Amino acid sequence: MKNSLGKPVTNFIILYDLTTNQYIKNIFYSSEIGLINSISWKPNDGYTLAANGDFGACLFKFVPNLSTQSKLGNNSMSTLTTCWIEKIYCSDNRGPKAPKNNDSKSLAFSQDGNLLILGYNYSQRGNNNSFMVVDPATNEKSLIKRAAINLNIFSKSSLIGISSCKFSNDGLFLVTSHTQNNELRLWSTENWNCKVFGFLPGLVTNFCWFPSCNACFFLVEGCRDILVLVVEKTATSFDATISIVCSFESHITPMLHSSSYNQNNTQYLNDDSQNEEIRVGGPISKMAFDPNGNRLVIAFEPDCDSSCDSSILAVYKVQQEFLFKAGGDLNANQSVLVPLGYIRGPGWPTESFGYRSSKQNNKTNRNSDSLNNKVKLGQPTPTHLLFAPRFEHGSLLLVAWSSGKISFIPMIY
Repeated sequence: MKNSLGKPVTNFIILYDLTTNQYIKNIFYSSEIGLINSISWKPNDGYTLAANGDFGACLFKFVPNLSTQSKLGNNSMSTLTTCWIEKIYCSDNRGPKAPKNNDSKSLAFSQDGNLLILGYNYSQRGNNNSFMVVDPATNEKSLIKRAAINLNIFSKSSLIGISSCKFSNDGLFLVTSHTQNNELRLWSTENWNCKVFGFLPGLVTNFCWFPSCNACFFLVEGCRDILVLVVEKTATSFDATISIVCSFESHITPMLHSSSYNQNNTQYLNDDSQNEEIRVGGPISKMAFDPNGNRLVIAFEPDCDSSCDSSILAVYKVQQEFLFKAGGDLNANQSVLVPLGYIRGPGWPTESFGYRSSKQNNKTNRNSDSLNNKVKLGQPTPTHLLFAPRFEHGSLLLVAWSSGKISFIPMIY
């Protein structure tokens, strides 16, 4: 089931154990919060899951099965078979005339898990727009209202909360996006003052904070630009500026022909080999920034340009020092983002990856035509991108594909 924005929604939660590659047989739900639009695990606590729905939000607090845990270990999801639900907020107005918050169901934990943001608009009167800050340990709530929304041009039935949000790693700042005026806001979590950037070309999405917490990558819906919010802190205040880091224009990228191998079964390119060409690009739909601040991966909007292959991810090396270098020009030697290559999805044929079995290598050229697989559009597209919080050899990317598969892609450096 999907909502009007095309985002999947349901009224129950199913857990999947990556250690056993199996779903947990129990299904968890709360009838009081309605259709669930977003969920998030509490950091450093594998037993608490926050869920935000049409009519409110709650915490699923799971209780591990001790007998099963002793056999499978603490990291096994299979031990979480029961839970109790702690209500955070439930709206009293559930009728057809209830305020619509279809695009404001985001939620986010701070890195230490001490704060939880609920993007649902909790204003009960007037046309003030707000969101809720919750202390998960005590269930203490604070209502944060957005200032400067005093013009009576938005009806009460269309009040908007937060479309997306993310804490900085140190918890000192929160960035939020809002559909009204396509706003981006930077909040100080100390006093909840904010800086407002309004009337951007589209809805702001995909916040990716730098590990140093002094900048944040973000995207604008329908655009090909990667933008950055640079934060300037002083002892008593803060300020911020927005700039474009780079634009990803659609282009043709060459792919080695599947039969171009040397004696060591390594692909190579020579003047006689034929190349297949793939068009990559389009509006950027999502991105992920690794916790080390070294790699950035972006995905493209699948339904915008039918000539581009949206199953391909682009990978960048991030050179943070050039973003904060005073007086430097962003020439080829001072680029913040350096292209490294592309990642293909699980739907590609084996030959297109440049791998063949020993039997295939021993075949004569009479079968070479069958290996000349042409690039086809319509491969599984990435639906979620995430870097593992820790990976000792570099960065570990997790990709969920529209086919239901999950890829683990190590980047060694």
